[in-house]
Amino acid sequence: KEAERQVNLQRCLTGNYPSLCNYGLLSPAELASAKEAERQVNLNRCLTGNYPSLCVYSLLSSAELARAKEAERQVNLNRCLTGNYPSLCVYSLLSASELKKAKEAEARAATALKNIPAKSGTTAHRRGDCYEASIVKPSPFLGNDGEIFKLDDGSLWEVKYEYEYMYEYSPDVIICPSKGKLVVDGKSLNVEYVGGR
Repeated sequence: KEAERQVNLQRCLTGNYPSLCNYGLLSPAELASAKEAERQVNLNRCLTGNYPSLCVYSLLSSAELARAKEAERQVNLNRCLTGNYPSLCVYSLLSASELKKAKEAEARAATALKNIPAKSGTTAHRRGDCYEASIVKPSPFLGNDGEIFKLDDGSLWEVKYEYEYMYEYSPDVIICPSKGKLVVDGKSLNVEYVGGR
């Protein structure tokens, strides 16, 4: 029982897994430490601005909440100013000048995507702005944020804001450059063209 209690205590004190922490096995002092660890993990997550849906705002002080909201605003602004993800841009968080810049970036991104050559060869089947391809590198393809992958037409793409852990080996895909989308095994992922050919 003591070994189980120690394992639980160590898990609780990381603050990473509140749903796995058995609070009933903790002393009052350990419980306070576990709750503070959870608060710190939550604060760190919130202050990245990347995962507003995972941020537990009720655990934040008013000053921390203001910092978290500003971090979210900055992440949104950076995403909007790439012009690549209009569907992910929260326009209501932008000032008038930021909105103008975001719309200009979207227009530039749309123009750049139009200049990406269509896949050549007999295996390419155009579907409007989308076409069929295969991922040749990496193998396996995970579908996680920041992963760079190469299609069989030589183009290079980066997965954006996705965490799928797909473990697909040379999958056949549908790529939609104008939409910034990749469809793998029925799942639609956000992607960005980064070069190649």
